[in-house]
Amino acid sequence: MPVAYALVDEETVHSWCWFFQNLREYITRDCNSRICVLSDRHARIINVMENLVDWREPNAYHRYCLRYVRSNFSGRFKTKSLRKLCWMIGSTSQRRKYVWAVREMRMLNLDAWNYLIDIDKSKWTIVHDHGNRRWGNLTTNISESMNNVLREARPLPVRALIHYTFTKDVSEYARHTQMAQSCNTPLPPRIWSRFNKLHSVAKQHEVSVYDVREGRYAVVSKEETNDDGGNEYTVEYRRRRCSCGKWQILRFPCSHAIAVCAWRGE
Repeated sequence: MPVAYALVDEETVHSWCWFFQNLREYITRDCNSRICVLSDRHARIINVMENLVDWREPNAYHRYCLRYVRSNFSGRFKTKSLRKLCWMIGSTSQRRKYVWAVREMRMLNLDAWNYLIDIDKSKWTIVHDHGNRRWGNLTTNISESMNNVLREARPLPVRALIHYTFTKDVSEYARHTQMAQSCNTPLPPRIWSRFNKLHSVAKQHEVSVYDVREGRYAVVSKEETNDDGGNEYTVEYRRRRCSCGKWQILRFPCSHAIAVCAWRGE
């Protein structure tokens, strides 16, 4: 949900400092959890996150939008295969896939990997997102979608801009409230659809017990005709962890965890 808007003359270090200081003072001061700021690699935002005491780690965490990282990367390296590898390196939760993608990129174009290695890996790759601070969010699409909703407000005079932003937000809240009230599935429709897809995949996994007391299980994925699949994952049921990384990153069970739940009759 959008929680704050700011009207500034231009994007400067001063205006971003003012925005973040007010955000901390009036929005997040009493928040018990640490804040994760997901943004593009705007130099002024980086400056603020590195120098404002309240917004430095461990008080807050800064992560980069993968879409912007790939966009900047594509400006230098225009090969389609390199762009795909860049996205895979940033988005995969599995270290073996990360290592494979890095190896492929180094073989194709060492300069491309040298460009990416200069960007702090903890800020743009899921594998190195220690503490899973970004909750699996790869991009700033959530805020960009609101920017798209409010695009007609940009050329308006200040008073009209504020009025339009307020009324448009309220109408969106009302629309989503009606959607929520009419929801007749155990989870919101999009999430419920996702769960059902994962459940279908889970039915094809093989589950065996490692340690009943600790709740540790081995899950082998179905072997595909293209030699893909057939991989083994370790699910730690009581700790809500899977070696694929998705359960702890997304805080939503992966197909391997769902397979274990089904095996346990839950």
